[in-house]
Amino acid sequence: MMLHTIPTERVGETLSIPSLVEGASKGVHAMKVAVILFAAAVSVGFLVAPAHALPVKSTQRVHFDAQGNIIGESIRYCNGNTQHWGQAVEGNGNYVSAFYGCSDDSVSITFGLGSSPQTRQTICTITQICSQPQPWPGSYSVGPWLPGLWSN
Repeated sequence: MMLHTIPTERVGETLSIPSLVEGASKGVHAMKVAVILFAAAVSVGFLVAPAHALPVKSTQRVHFDAQGNIIGESIRYCNGNTQHWGQAVEGNGNYVSAFYGCSDDSVSITFGLGSSPQTRQTICTITQICSQPQPWPGSYSVGPWLPGLWSN
């Protein structure tokens, strides 16, 4: 193999082509490592601080006790804010939920597995959640409104 030399600015110093290629490949390798580390740092940043999309529907859930009395309420608004009052326990199966479209006038009602037949028949007249366009704290609210969707 023929060795080519390149003069440098320093007197008496020369560099060979193989050493230049080796130095360049080290630079490319260092650049690849830097890009990978940057991409990993950005990815970890997204994992640590996830973005939350706004809800497509707002929700109003009315909670009942075993006798059918309203004991709490949970609301999630279209802007993502939540509030509750009373015994708004997430695991309580005795509830009625109304879902309101954030970009349309749709309203749908769902019943928890523990809701009574009487609650299912009278919920729309007791609370008016079936006829309002968005969640609205009911006139039956008896406790202070607190942040968060659940009381537990």
